[in-house]
Amino acid sequence: MLGRIIKNISDRYVVQIEDKAYNAIPRGRLKKLDKLLVGDIVECEFSMGQYIINKRLERKNQFVRPPIANLDILCIVVSQVPLIDKYLVDKLIIKCMQNEVTPILVINKCDIITKEFIHEITDEYYFVDTYIVSAVSGDGISRLKDVIRGKVTAFAGQSAVGKSKLSTALGADALDGELSKKTLRGRHTTRHTEIYMLGDDIFLADTPGFSRLDINDIHYKNLKYYYPEFAEYKCKYSSCVHIEQKICDCGVKLALNDCKINKNRYNRYIQLYNQLKIFWETKYD
Repeated sequence: MLGRIIKNISDRYVVQIEDKAYNAIPRGRLKKLDKLLVGDIVECEFSMGQYIINKRLERKNQFVRPPIANLDILCIVVSQVPLIDKYLVDKLIIKCMQNEVTPILVINKCDIITKEFIHEITDEYYFVDTYIVSAVSGDGISRLKDVIRGKVTAFAGQSAVGKSKLSTALGADALDGELSKKTLRGRHTTRHTEIYMLGDDIFLADTPGFSRLDINDIHYKNLKYYYPEFAEYKCKYSSCVHIEQKICDCGVKLALNDCKINKNRYNRYIQLYNQLKIFWETKYD
């Protein structure tokens, strides 16, 4: 029988099989050869009064920080207050693209934000589906539920943007377990990864660490491939990284000059490019 690992604390696993959760232990050989992660789809059997994990199926993706596999959607939550960290948003989108995860921008606190802020975000991130919600009033929550239904979803973003309140709005307040207690407190310090079922078809991953990430595994010359807006424009040279080249040779710089590419996001691209360049050029020093 197949199930999904929804919890792991000190190699003690809980596996969701259909609509029930069971404690399970990995077979000895599997435990030695393969580090199982929350989110893994596993093959189990019931033997000698307990569930045994015999095999892990191939992963769609996996993250080290936080430790989770087979994530479908990452909801990147932003708000006007606190001041948005767009570098974090950029890196989260890049991480999603690396791992075949669908990024979704969730603009929270729509009851207190300005139209100018919404326009600013949708202009810079026009290539990402954006949902405008309020975890307090409930505006937009039903639309967000529809898009994440049946998918393993996690929230990411800065502190105080309302990730915990969004969890509650999605149904976490109906849980009797740990997530409900944390979200209702309004303070959220997660020390392990766990997937919660909210109703029958919403799978919310409660994870630590998405706000602490780097993209140093991307070579600086390849960073351009993680900016979808660049792909629309052709350059004279295929090796063009859209920074040093003359404007007449670079389609991206020409589009930037014609206001077809957002200048703020392009400037952050240069910053990230330079950071990666320093990292790679000093990696073996």
